[in-house]
Amino acid sequence: MVQSFVGVVPPYFAGMVVIFGILVGFLANDVWIAAAAPRPPSEARPRTSLPLYDLLYTSGLPALPIDHTIRTYVSTVVEKEWPAMARGEAAPEAESAQDQMLEAVANLEAEPKSSPAITRVMLDTALKFATRATSGSSSAQTIRKASNG
Repeated sequence: MVQSFVGVVPPYFAGMVVIFGILVGFLANDVWIAAAAPRPPSEARPRTSLPLYDLLYTSGLPALPIDHTIRTYVSTVVEKEWPAMARGEAAPEAESAQDQMLEAVANLEAEPKSSPAITRVMLDTALKFATRATSGSSSAQTIRKASNG
């Protein structure tokens, strides 16, 4: 004796598929919103330093001075600027470290192996740090003004 579930299984299966589809739709919406959300400028800095490292090591130029200034800048941002931004303030130490990094990149132009094209690309990449730092400092000042007023 074989029982047939022809009349019972399809409605339950269809209901489960509809509920699963709705849940997947909500999940996709959450993922879409999270991907489109703006990121703080401080989160983008590490991604900006990677192309600078790549350019530095593929160009054959002396890496030690720039490597040292990049490491100093990143550690200053993490240790000084991020806590200051959380308080709504700017960190002058990070700006100083950024200036030293830009100066080290600009000094590559005097190297014998350097070409104007690679120096220009490296300087443009290093200036992305400056753009992000400026927007981070201005947003910190905006947050401080908003919290005070």
